[in-house]
Amino acid sequence: MWNVWRTVLEENEKLARARLAAVEVFSQQIADDSKLLRSHKIITAKKCVDQISAIQKEVQACVQDVDKTKKLYFDEEHSAHDVRDKAKDIEEKLKKKKGSFFQSITSLQKNSAKVTSKRDALEEKSSGARNDYLLSLAAANAHQTRYFVIDLQSTIQMMESGVYDKVAEYLMLIARTELLTCTATQTSFGRIREQAQQLSRDYNLQCVYLYYPVLKQHIQYEFEPCENDNIEKVTAEHSSAEQTLRKEAKRYACRIARENNNIRENFKKLQVFQALRESGQKVDPQDQNGPDLDTKIDDLKQTIRRSETVKAKAEARIECLRNGGVNVDEWMQ
Repeated sequence: MWNVWRTVLEENEKLARARLAAVEVFSQQIADDSKLLRSHKIITAKKCVDQISAIQKEVQACVQDVDKTKKLYFDEEHSAHDVRDKAKDIEEKLKKKKGSFFQSITSLQKNSAKVTSKRDALEEKSSGARNDYLLSLAAANAHQTRYFVIDLQSTIQMMESGVYDKVAEYLMLIARTELLTCTATQTSFGRIREQAQQLSRDYNLQCVYLYYPVLKQHIQYEFEPCENDNIEKVTAEHSSAEQTLRKEAKRYACRIARENNNIRENFKKLQVFQALRESGQKVDPQDQNGPDLDTKIDDLKQTIRRSETVKAKAEARIECLRNGGVNVDEWMQ
């Protein structure tokens, strides 16, 4: 397990260095360069705003010229239209050779010549105004086409300052660096996983026992008789010894029974306290001012452990008495 833990530390150190290298790449190739890009974009944007403002003023002047020629055209055309209607009315009267009560044919002819002359002059002015209006429209449309297709697009492109390509380059660099880092992470933790899968409790215990053999030694004490003493069991050769051993048998048989009762009762309490803890309780509802449940559970476990130890020792004494021929079964329940 120590080798696996050492691998974990080494691989984490490698990954930390890889992360630092990635941060260095981000700092040098993205952070610093993006600051320069931002400064350049701000300067270029100010320049482009001034430039597009001047271009829009030119477009506005062209549109104003269209409005001016349009107004002049409408005024001239309305004047020509009125005179045109008047001349048409006079011509119809002349065709019918019909004058009014107060107006003769000669007067109509003179008036017709005058109106016709005025109509021709206004027609000429209207035609000139129309031509100016059409030429202004053609120029304005060409100017608008130039503005939207060339001027505006070139200004937008200049204002962008290649930011899309740069941002795409930054993101690709981030993604490529992260993929390399993730690949290194996957490789490192794959190695850790392979070594961890080879871990086993038995192998590690054998290693611990190898380094600390005292943990492996199961100490058992043997009877060491004095010289010329060949007896290795308890004996009841004398009446006093027999009576004493019978008392010992009764004593430890009672102790076994008592410890069994203690273990059983404490185990029931332990189950109750564990159920209370699993239900979310922190203290015993019947003992609000007492220790918390965790403390009580730990105390009960230690009490049960001590009772089991006392019971095991008493059972060993009973077995020793039984091997010595003492009737212990009469006291066992």
